[in-house]
Amino acid sequence: MKKTIIITSVAIATLFAFSSCQKENLENNGPENSLRIITAEFENNATKTTLNEDGKTPEWEVGDVIRILSSSAYQDVTLAAGNISNNKITFATTLIGTLYAVYPASATSLESCTDGNISFTIPAIQDGSFASANICVAKSGTDDETNRDNLTFRNATAVLKITTADDVVGVDITATNNIAGTVTASFDGTEISLTTSSLDRNYVSAVGTSAPAGNVFYLAVAPGTTGSTKVNCYKTNLKGLEDKSSKDLQRNVIYSMDLSSVEINNSDLTGQRGILNGHEFVIIKAKYDGTNDSYLKWATMNIGATTLTGPTSYGDYFMWGAVEKPYSSLSGTFTFYSEKPSSYINNTWNASSGFDSYNCNFTKDSGPNSTTTGSPSNVFTKYTASENAYAVSGIADGMTVLESCDDAATCNWGSTWRMPSGGSESEFKALFNATYWLWDNTDKGYYVYAPNVSGDAGKYAGGTGDYDKSNALLFFPATGQSMMTYMFYRGQCGAYWSRTLDSNSPHKAFQFTFDKEGNFLTADNPDYTQARSQGETIRPVSD
Repeated sequence: MKKTIIITSVAIATLFAFSSCQKENLENNGPENSLRIITAEFENNATKTTLNEDGKTPEWEVGDVIRILSSSAYQDVTLAAGNISNNKITFATTLIGTLYAVYPASATSLESCTDGNISFTIPAIQDGSFASANICVAKSGTDDETNRDNLTFRNATAVLKITTADDVVGVDITATNNIAGTVTASFDGTEISLTTSSLDRNYVSAVGTSAPAGNVFYLAVAPGTTGSTKVNCYKTNLKGLEDKSSKDLQRNVIYSMDLSSVEINNSDLTGQRGILNGHEFVIIKAKYDGTNDSYLKWATMNIGATTLTGPTSYGDYFMWGAVEKPYSSLSGTFTFYSEKPSSYINNTWNASSGFDSYNCNFTKDSGPNSTTTGSPSNVFTKYTASENAYAVSGIADGMTVLESCDDAATCNWGSTWRMPSGGSESEFKALFNATYWLWDNTDKGYYVYAPNVSGDAGKYAGGTGDYDKSNALLFFPATGQSMMTYMFYRGQCGAYWSRTLDSNSPHKAFQFTFDKEGNFLTADNPDYTQARSQGETIRPVSD
């Protein structure tokens, strides 16, 4: 009787704790069902993870969030004090059928589990603390016929334990094969099987973080062989490198690396990775002002992209000065929104025209303005440099660089993200001159390498060379060119907007373009600008 009273009390407390949020987090659940009481624990009677740190395992904590999945719905369970007792957690749900679970909930975007497979993401950027990214999954097994079930969690990652010198503030691990990204877990009964074919990152990093106690960094990685592994240790403005041999990594195992004696003597931060407002970056040194070396954070993906390579790496296409894409879909051709997006400031909107002067942001009308005879066909309400003929009022505004409110990188990603500069101080050109570019016939784009790793700065090569992609700093996919509603040459050339207007022809702006033959068009030449109405992709940067 006492056991029943305890379970009932926890169930009631849980029901009250979650009744206010179940409506928000529980979707497509059909008719109400009987309340199920779920008891969750880890294999081997552990708590949050079975991996031991000096003989201890992390306890469940108030605020931990678990995602519970059925075949048609999900529930995010945020633990309260009443849910935790004796190395176990207990909570209530109305989800029916076989249940699956992921901890932490942030590791998955699934909202249902229709086939018994759970996909989750091992983050490329972690905080280095123990168990911060040790992702665990579970499948329910009915305890008896009283509507009570057990969830037994199992770790799905391997963990690298990296001991460094006291003044190291970050580490990153780069491997030949990919070790972060999407993993699929499937269950044979309650046993777990992992498939890592969707991994798309060959590094994991904890950089620029507060150093953990004892300068021990923990990085969770996908099980498998790391291949040739390189470990960077970072001080505030220095880094040291050490090569490590291959390791066959298994889930639920900690692998120790003692790097406390690595010499930190390289003042070039090129290659240091991190995350800014949820988006990954790589720091690269170049003469961005044309004269002096400085550092810039380059995003690893385009705005709207979801992977580093492949069709989903292209991202969204923008007109210059617009902060949202103007189309709903792209399948060979663009389908433009029938109504003008709210952020577009112009007189007209013609969905059938697509990327055209009719729809270009800040276009007032098509035809001569009212005060200047023989003016260009496009006149604008903003960004007209010193060319009066391009201003709708006949008086230019002198503006040649996008303001933050018109910068798609700033508006979409926030923080200090912005579009790169073009023209006489082109940050794209500085990047190219400081690095080595190699076209890849498989991934259809250019891999960018530090010159001291893979070749001479300011050069490129076509075809697939003898270069290890794990050494690459960045990848620029061949995003193609768009005009009106058509997409051209995707997989053959790339076109990326800068934030800089062509002051001589303010209906154009500077871009960074390339093709697979190595024709890099970054020179300070008006011929390498493009009409503002063109649809192009954006690769953000940050100082």
